[in-house]
Amino acid sequence: YIMSYVLATKLAALIDRRKFNFCICDEAHYLKSRDSQRSKYLVPVLMKTKRVLLLSGTPILARPNEIYNLLRILRPDIFYSFKAFGMRYCSPRESYFGVDWTGSSNMRELHLMLERGLMIRRLKSEVLTELPAKRRQRVIIPCDATILKKIGQLLKKVKGWDEESRGAAE
Repeated sequence: YIMSYVLATKLAALIDRRKFNFCICDEAHYLKSRDSQRSKYLVPVLMKTKRVLLLSGTPILARPNEIYNLLRILRPDIFYSFKAFGMRYCSPRESYFGVDWTGSSNMRELHLMLERGLMIRRLKSEVLTELPAKRRQRVIIPCDATILKKIGQLLKKVKGWDEESRGAAE
């Protein structure tokens, strides 16, 4: 199955009933927020998957608290509690609004753990020679007329929703 995060979030209950052996999440930085709907629905599904590969071309680690969710997906046996992770790596402090987890501590340890066991980091300059030139191709898939009609109706609904959301934003 190949799907967007938006679609996967909407179908999370259906996806949760399936048992996946392997899951690849491109643009995995979209799952970094612990409070987003996307993460609330998809992180538990990914944690149950036998093997997970998280890919991102976007730098993720601005603060340790931003990488916790991704670490929890990859190693729920080690990173089972944000509080334990936060106490170790986020230098928590009391603030007017509660605990502030935006700090950092034990960064050398966290860096070593990521580098040696969880993360492969390659620079664009290192892989540029391996990347093929972009090639765009239109693939026409034969489809039953009734299914094609349903797809057209769904696209009209999505287009209408998209236009409504754009109007609300302006």
